[in-house]
Amino acid sequence: MKYFLRRCRLKPMLIIPFVGQMVGLVGIVGWLSFQASHRAVETLGIHLMGDVSARINQYLDRFIDSAMLPYQLALTAVQRQDFDADLSQDNPQRDQLLLQWLSLNQQVTWISIGSAVNGDYHGVYRNTGQELQVVTANQRTGRDVWYYATDGQRRRDEDPVLREAGPYDSRSRPWYQIAAQSRRPVWSAPYAGYTPNTTFVSFSAPLAPLSNSAPNAVAKSPLPIIMAVDINLSHFRTYLQQLIQDLQGTVVILDETGNLVAASSEEPSFSIQADQSTEPVPLPQSQSPLLQSVGTRIRDQALLNTPDVAPFLWAHSFDRQKYWVSLQPYHPNGSGDASHLTLDATAPQPFDWFILILIPESTFMAEIHANTRLTIGLCLLALGTSVLTGVIMARWIVRPLEHLSHAAQDLAQGNLDRRVQTNRWDEVGRLEQAFNHMAQQLKDAFAQIEIKVEERTRELAEAKRVLERANGQLQTLATVDGLTQIPNRRCFDETLGNLWYVHKEIQSPLSLILVDIDYFKQYNDCYGHLQGDWVLQTVAQCLTQTVQDDQAQNPLPYQSPPVSQPCPRPPGGLVSRYGGEEFAILLPQTSESVALSLAQRLCDTVAQQAIDHCQSSLGILTISLGLSTLVPPRIPHPTLSPTRLIHRADQALYQAKHQGRNQVVALRLSGTDTVMS
Repeated sequence: MKYFLRRCRLKPMLIIPFVGQMVGLVGIVGWLSFQASHRAVETLGIHLMGDVSARINQYLDRFIDSAMLPYQLALTAVQRQDFDADLSQDNPQRDQLLLQWLSLNQQVTWISIGSAVNGDYHGVYRNTGQELQVVTANQRTGRDVWYYATDGQRRRDEDPVLREAGPYDSRSRPWYQIAAQSRRPVWSAPYAGYTPNTTFVSFSAPLAPLSNSAPNAVAKSPLPIIMAVDINLSHFRTYLQQLIQDLQGTVVILDETGNLVAASSEEPSFSIQADQSTEPVPLPQSQSPLLQSVGTRIRDQALLNTPDVAPFLWAHSFDRQKYWVSLQPYHPNGSGDASHLTLDATAPQPFDWFILILIPESTFMAEIHANTRLTIGLCLLALGTSVLTGVIMARWIVRPLEHLSHAAQDLAQGNLDRRVQTNRWDEVGRLEQAFNHMAQQLKDAFAQIEIKVEERTRELAEAKRVLERANGQLQTLATVDGLTQIPNRRCFDETLGNLWYVHKEIQSPLSLILVDIDYFKQYNDCYGHLQGDWVLQTVAQCLTQTVQDDQAQNPLPYQSPPVSQPCPRPPGGLVSRYGGEEFAILLPQTSESVALSLAQRLCDTVAQQAIDHCQSSLGILTISLGLSTLVPPRIPHPTLSPTRLIHRADQALYQAKHQGRNQVVALRLSGTDTVMS
């Protein structure tokens, strides 16, 4: 080997290792780049499918809310006796009410009312041109279905614009039968509409007096009328197509048995049998071979029958192409639960549906493959250029290389006065000149390095001070609620811990008031979330201003010992957002009587704002307050702790809401937990 190395020319020895390193480096970098891109694509695909699923969940939540709103309005009209239940006779007021309820949401297609007497039917309909029509079928129409056009004043024409041959009996329709059997509000499974090639899902409920023994169920008596709010599943298809079109994928909604509910593709939800009856289409029997393949796997592995179904994600190969598949159940956010209407607390969720998302890997990998090919081409070009450049450079470097090597060794050993003789004007000559210039610069650099080190040390110290100030500002921002601009829960927890320690040392009472906005969820449902945010801001300002005014009129007798405060706190107390529509007020060195007086003023101040609240019995927005006060013991006590203080204040708040809201309840925290109100 040594003989071979001694005989080997320097030029090949310079070129071959360089080329080998370039080839290995380019190969490794290319492979790592491809793997990293592939992992990034997988992560992106998972996030995109999660985002698509979340948007579908939100859409279904809005769909559930829009379907139940007309029923709420109908219940109110029935209770006020503003709704005529005699479907055998025309009633313009009933028509206007139904048309008004239908116009509230563009997703609702039908509002139907069926009578147990003779199967009479009356309803309103939104056609494909977004025109509202009144539809009726009774003895007067000969059991045929008559459609009446309406004008801008929600008045129907005298003559029908369409007559569909009957006989039509509302008692035979799925939306009527499911509500008549359950005698309570209920969601139907998807079913084929009376009009061909239409598919609906309905929220059906009886409009009848409730039973005295079972307040959440209809009395065991003949049902006068049943109301149904129908939504055409074609709205689902349109939304799914708009949602998935950029990803070139497919989205399918399945029921608990694996039948199609809606799809972004042109997949029918029902098939017409030989006897003209309709049957739901299982996913393995869909028209798409891809959906058939995925549906077969779901059926064989019983993914829909697994208890507590969790989201499934897998790679599915079909027709020499790879797809990312996501299957997860639909989870209502709670707004679709009809228990706040007439359902009991154990009522089932609106739907046991599943969201199936299929996205081809090529959607993400096409650009990755193109970039990989471009990278490989550029690497090969750079490799060829490097080899050619290496050959040329080796040719000119070989002769003076040894001389430069010796000079560099001398320079490395500390001989900064070492120079080389320059007798060439080509590249090597310029290299020799550069070496001499470098040696001189290195000599000068050593003379200046101490000065630069000292300057850099000062710069780093200044940068450290700037960072410390920035961190302090960030700490303050982290303790302020972004919506109400008052301290948040984190600031509350830290302040409570500090005040507990201080009051334990000075043996002074510490009071806590928990505040909750009455019927806030109903306020959001009635006025919208933007108005709800305004209410939170207004209440926060009222609480903060009232506490500050109270401190200005009744300053503390003495200041607390200094405690590290990571968040802003007025000297008289801390008003913070505790969570949702709840606020917490910490009052240091404040007795129970003073805190109770302040709490009552807070309650009165919010009520005096006279903010309209149609869902409140008082007609205005009010708050409920729970108060707890204690003197922290010097010796730790199992029942006297910050957590217990919060717990008793929360119990007082619960008692205030239980006693009718818009009031203050105080519970004293002691070893025996005596109640004060």
